[in-house]
Amino acid sequence: MKELSIVGLSRRQTIWIEVAFLLIAVVAAYGGTVQFQFIHDDHLLIEQNQLLQHLSNVTSYFTVNSWQNTGDSSLYYRPILVTNWFFVYQLFGTAPWGWHLENVMLHAINVLLLFALARKILNHGPAAWLTALLFALHPVHVEAVSWVSAGCDMLMTGFALASLNCHLKSKDNPTTSIRWKIASYFFFLLSMGTKEPGITVLGMVGIYEWFTTLPPAESAAIPYKLRKIIPEMVPWVLFAVAYLFMRHIAVGMFRAEGSFNHVIVMTWPWLLWFYIKKLFWPVESSMFYDAEYVGTFSISLFWIPVLGILCFAILGGYFYRSSQDRRIPILLAWMWLPILPQWNLRIFPEHDFVHDRYLYLPSVAFCLLMGMAWNGLANILDRRKLNAQKFAAATALLLILVFVPLTYMECSNWADDILLFSHGAKTAPKYNFVPLMGLAGVLMKYDRLEEALQVSTMVEKIKPDWWVAKFNSGITLYDLKRYPEADQKFYESLDLPNVKMQQPLQYMGLTRMKMGRPEDAELALRRSLVFAQASADPELVKYQLELALCLEQLGQKDPAKAEEALKVMLEIQAKDPTAKELKKKIEVLQQLVEQFHAKKVLRP
Repeated sequence: MKELSIVGLSRRQTIWIEVAFLLIAVVAAYGGTVQFQFIHDDHLLIEQNQLLQHLSNVTSYFTVNSWQNTGDSSLYYRPILVTNWFFVYQLFGTAPWGWHLENVMLHAINVLLLFALARKILNHGPAAWLTALLFALHPVHVEAVSWVSAGCDMLMTGFALASLNCHLKSKDNPTTSIRWKIASYFFFLLSMGTKEPGITVLGMVGIYEWFTTLPPAESAAIPYKLRKIIPEMVPWVLFAVAYLFMRHIAVGMFRAEGSFNHVIVMTWPWLLWFYIKKLFWPVESSMFYDAEYVGTFSISLFWIPVLGILCFAILGGYFYRSSQDRRIPILLAWMWLPILPQWNLRIFPEHDFVHDRYLYLPSVAFCLLMGMAWNGLANILDRRKLNAQKFAAATALLLILVFVPLTYMECSNWADDILLFSHGAKTAPKYNFVPLMGLAGVLMKYDRLEEALQVSTMVEKIKPDWWVAKFNSGITLYDLKRYPEADQKFYESLDLPNVKMQQPLQYMGLTRMKMGRPEDAELALRRSLVFAQASADPELVKYQLELALCLEQLGQKDPAKAEEALKVMLEIQAKDPTAKELKKKIEVLQQLVEQFHAKKVLRP
């Protein structure tokens, strides 16, 4: 293998310097994220996740939906990810800097794992180092590194890279082959248990084996390859089946809303073209994009993506035919295999099916392809008696000068929720109602109520049939103590499509309590509880408690209401014996009911 040479240093010392430089590059590009706050899903998945607080909960990570604490019914089965979160929580609690530090460390480890993999695949030291440097600095990784909850893509990729490294290592020495194979299976299991696309490592290994298994000249290629590859792949398939079985037992199989139709198929070219553009032009990183289903043969949404993909495929085919280098089809397949599960667009919310973080594992293959391209240029320079080492140094300098400041600036939009949602409203101008609604919620959280009201009112105008916008305007008006206006917003939201009836009714009841209309409040709160029970709302206790507090107020004059309030509070206490404030209210209500009994005021 050709290596970088530094005067006066051994090969081993040179590699250590390369490793140190890669780590410095990661810190230069992403070190600033350690100062960032929790954003978006981090609040539910980490800050408010009680399942991360006690060791006794760890076994449940392997038997239930990983998002169980959020009330999300999505079939996420990611026990290794949540176990990792448990240990990080024990170290740092809810201090954001510790979680962001872990993300930076995960990215640094992945850079080194890719460096090791690139040395095996490219067999060229400088090209492998530049491949790892490109991966370290590439701005397409901003979402995965800057957002704590997106760290699952980095953890999954780390296990996938470790599995691939071990698999290639098992080819080197027959005497240690079995140990490396066992290690590769182990990391494959960890990759699947971290995030669902980890199962595509099975396909990556299969494709590698197919293209690298060379039949003797006298043998038929396909039968020979099948005889060699099938025994090699059997353990991988068995481990994948074992994972799917565990997943089925815990949460069921994959589920999708809606039907598979031509619109989904016609959207695939737009989806692939979006990701190709992101890899080559990684600017404007955001959590929100104008991702649109393609239902017509539009020039901009269908034909341009189709032509772009064809050009990319023709270019790849040309280089393969001219070089006959089997690494090209392997890496092209590796690039797109990890996002195959995403092609079933029904599993995503509307307009929310593209994210930069989904490119974290595919970008491994992209960087390896770029390393191969650089290696080809370096060989041309060698043949012309030019200094390839200077070319390597110039390439590294160019990557640093371009990508370090670009990545640093792209990260700044992920520093906190206000920046995240404000930037998202700009990058998704057509469907910006989601980031704008998120921005309104954050402004409410920081008591910037007038600004929040302006934003949520803007969303009402953009999407007048979205009940969430009108409901959030009502909550903001409620916090501003503008109760009649809030009551009207809650009432109007009840007539909008897909409304979760219990939520507007609950706040309608609270608003009418503030307006001095407890009887009307009771009717609204009773209805909210009925809808909450019918929909198996995970926050059912909250609706019971609001009704009990309303009944408590009415119970000052009506003994039947006081008795019912006491009954509801006792039911709630049975579910949560640690609620101290509830215990005091129960004692007061018990005294009130006893007084009514003593005065013989209670109805027979």
